[in-house]
Amino acid sequence: MSKDKKEVRAKFRLAVFTRDQFKCRGCGKQGFDHNNLDDVVKNRDFPGSFVELDVHHITDRNSIPAGGYVKENGISLCPACHVKAENPHMTDVEFQAENLYNMIGSSKNNAYMASLELEKKLNPKKRKPRKKKTTDKEKASILAKERMSDILEDIKPKDFILETADNVELPFNEEEEKKDLQM
Repeated sequence: MSKDKKEVRAKFRLAVFTRDQFKCRGCGKQGFDHNNLDDVVKNRDFPGSFVELDVHHITDRNSIPAGGYVKENGISLCPACHVKAENPHMTDVEFQAENLYNMIGSSKNNAYMASLELEKKLNPKKRKPRKKKTTDKEKASILAKERMSDILEDIKPKDFILETADNVELPFNEEEEKKDLQM
């Protein structure tokens, strides 16, 4: 894991644990960050008084920008509740994603938008505005206009005379011809 990703992950965990007051949002038990060695050592002195906490990504980190490492997508859970959240189809309704978001006052949309903001901060040069994609119909129209323009440039209007149905010769009018072609 890169240094940057470790830092983002650590900030994510701390933000979620702080918001949740180091309590499991599923059962309410007081806990500690099992990834923080100091907390683990402290809790060895008082076994059973606190539970190990982990941060659960409510929307899978592979389905959301920047891995979903934003507090709007994380919830503090003890091991037992984490298993329930990982398998919501096999457990209570309360551990389904929508309900987990409600527990923390967020939503999938909030998590997604916050993740986009994080992605912009992590990769400021990566996002460039997309050029409008030209459709095949637009390309054909542009090509036809270019060809018509080339054809009109090759014609010498002064040398060109049109005949009418009555065999009366009229001089060619370039401006009128362009208007007719555009219609």
